[in-house]
Amino acid sequence: SFTFRPGTNEATLAFANDRGDHAFIGIYQEGSSALTWVGPSFDMDSQPVWSPDGTKLGFLRFQQPLADDKGRSPGNTQEGGAPFVVMVATVSNSSTDGQFTVESSLVYDGCTSGYLDPDMYGVHPLQWSDNDHLLVSCENSGFIHLLSVDARKYQSEAVDLTPDLCDNQDWNVDDAGKWLYVAHNCDNNDTIAIARVATDGSGTREKIVDGTVNLHEPAGMSGDGFGIVPFVSGADGDQKEFVAFLQQTYNSSAAVKVAALSNKASSGRSTFDVSTVSLPHTEYSTAFDPSLFVQPVLDRIPKALIPDQAFDISVQITLPPGVKPTDTANLPAIMFTHGGAERQMYGGFHFSPCYGQLYAINQFYAASGYAVISVNYRKGVGYGKSFRDCKGCGWTAASEYQDVLAAAQWFGQQPYVDKSKIAIYGLSYGGLNALQALSRNSDVFAAGAAVAPVFNWITQTRFDGGTLFDYTSFQHVHDQSQPIKLELRVGPEPDLAAPTWKTIVDNNIQAAWDASPSGHIDSFSSPVLVIQGDADEEVDIQESIGLIRMLRKRGGVHVESMMFPDEQHGLTLYQSRVKAYTAVLDFFNRRMNVTKRS
Repeated sequence: SFTFRPGTNEATLAFANDRGDHAFIGIYQEGSSALTWVGPSFDMDSQPVWSPDGTKLGFLRFQQPLADDKGRSPGNTQEGGAPFVVMVATVSNSSTDGQFTVESSLVYDGCTSGYLDPDMYGVHPLQWSDNDHLLVSCENSGFIHLLSVDARKYQSEAVDLTPDLCDNQDWNVDDAGKWLYVAHNCDNNDTIAIARVATDGSGTREKIVDGTVNLHEPAGMSGDGFGIVPFVSGADGDQKEFVAFLQQTYNSSAAVKVAALSNKASSGRSTFDVSTVSLPHTEYSTAFDPSLFVQPVLDRIPKALIPDQAFDISVQITLPPGVKPTDTANLPAIMFTHGGAERQMYGGFHFSPCYGQLYAINQFYAASGYAVISVNYRKGVGYGKSFRDCKGCGWTAASEYQDVLAAAQWFGQQPYVDKSKIAIYGLSYGGLNALQALSRNSDVFAAGAAVAPVFNWITQTRFDGGTLFDYTSFQHVHDQSQPIKLELRVGPEPDLAAPTWKTIVDNNIQAAWDASPSGHIDSFSSPVLVIQGDADEEVDIQESIGLIRMLRKRGGVHVESMMFPDEQHGLTLYQSRVKAYTAVLDFFNRRMNVTKRS
């Protein structure tokens, strides 16, 4: 990450330099041959942000803790959340040789965990509200909260500006630093609303988009963050406050909304008038017919129906036009599980382009005569840290699959579903779930389609660069900047390279095998369609190749496949996605003897 310094004539930027097992913050000035390193350490420094006046530089320092008994570091920011401290460096003007004088100080060390994924969920780990205060994303409460930290003090106390037990997933501060605008799920876990919170710590909070009445209209999020933009319009003395934001609905993929601050209500709280910004029409927007979409039904699978009774599980159900949840319709059914697994689906279009298209595909399947259920299983976001960083999930025991199976069994009991014709499909982690379903419960799932799936946690973890399943110091590591795999000398880190490492590896291999579809191949009997691009940068193409080879060797399973030469993980080209997901529908129709709906 990098950021340009404000308030200077020269182009000066701060950047994070990731060197694998440690990372530095550097400062560079245009035209200079020198770099200034900011308090370099043995830890991982990231997320540099300049104060508005350009005199201070805030950044996060991740202090990696000891690994657990499986050799895993809690430093995975997309799951466990790594502990970190907040650092601030005072930066002087550069000298003639381009070097800066910096003095760094620890201003807050109370955050034991933080979910930081700005590429997908808009979370801005660190942001200045004014020249003296930083806003930091922290999960000490078990949810993503915004803390205000005094950047002038050493190890200062933090003020939680969003104390409710819910997630705040995107935010922005107005130019005056007075209001923090947040996209949150405090009104309802299954949608996103918008509020503004006073940055002075007074606790003042005002609703802009109410999540209790906008269940099918997630708002304020974007795929790369800053789905909320506050601004002021008008001449001095006649200025008015506004906030622009993105909003999706069940039949609109994106709209730009503007909320204008109206007069104070009798309660003293501000009220907002929301309007839609008219955008230029294109050949695509004029061809889009919102009347063809059906509003999904939001429901929950009670945890009493799940074997370990860990959590209630949210689902979205999309039925064919004209079918009601109380109808006895005997419909074929499709289950969709998202990828990630750090994702959350809604009762409307997703703000991420990839998952927005998958939502539309589910609508297409419903229009084709299927009852469709989308499951927000454990390991996803939106329901707190304990839900995302769940016990026994992933390669350790696949606990999240219990949610998938329970949802399918519940779905099969609904009056509109023919429980003998339930199929499952998904992309990436969703493809893994599809293979889990077919390898463990072909008695429940009549067919499946796995797009870029993980088949064996042992081999996929090696592809990702992990060392949890390797005895030696040689390992294949996939360098995503190169189109090939590189043989590198790596292995367990020095704090793990002890005589006990072989035992740890043996235990990890057994757990990962038992948690993988490959470990249950003998009970795999339902037909499967396997789809992947051979330039997949996220999931090794060998996962699909190994799956097909094992099923061919075993015999007795109908297997179809669709390979896309030079395609990447999510299928980059529109025509590739159309071909793939149309093929999924055709496969389900044929293998479950479903009559094509006219």
